[in-house]
Formats: sequence, structure tokens, C-alpha cells
Amino acid sequence: FTQGLAIGLDLLPDEPVNSPTFMLIAEHLDGRVPLYHFDVYRLSDSGGLYDLAFDEYIDGDGVVVIEWADKIMDALPENRLEILICALSEDARRFSFTAFGTRATEIAKALISSEVQ
Repeated sequence: FTQGLAIGLDLLPDEPVNSPTFMLIAEHLDGRVPLYHFDVYRLSDSGGLYDLAFDEYIDGDGVVVIEWADKIMDALPENRLEILICALSEDARRFSFTAFGTRATEIAKALISSEVQ
């Protein structure tokens, strides 16, 4: 999903967009807007986010993707788009969108109304 999002943001095709499991965050700055990719699986709670200046990313001008966001629910902004991806088979996925706030609702409607092949 994040690789597709990076393509949509016009990130350079040779810039890898992998899960930042051991780094916690990967910054991709060469697209139309910055993409900040968090993987918080290794955090036990949201306390460690503040060492990463998490609030500055959330309040900034980029797109923030957070893997394992359920581990840090208390730190997530009120206005957000949650995307749940369920594997249906080896090559099929179901995406569920839950929008919180006006902007997230607009984005979800645009995603749902667009046809994806």
C-alpha cells in the first residue's frame, strides 16, 4: 500500500519504500509532498514517539503512514484516515476505510469512488 501511495506522490522510482521496522521511521522527501512512514511494531506504547518528534510529523505538511497504529491509539490525531488491509488470498486484499474528520472523509470518498485494477 505504501509503495503505491509513494508512486501517487511522485516519489522517485529508484527510492525504496520499505517498512522501517528497525528504524521506526523512514522519510521520503522527493515527492510532491513528503511521505513519513512509521512502523511502531517494536514500541510497547506511545511514550517512545516523543523522542522521535512524532507530533511534528503529524502536524507537518506531509503524508504520514503508520503501521501497527493500534499500538499507539492514544497518540493518534483526532483527524485521520484509518485503513485496514485484510488478506483474502495470496494476491487479493480487502481495504476498509474509517474516516475521522472532514478531510479524512473527503479522502476516503475519493478513494472509494475511484476504480482500482
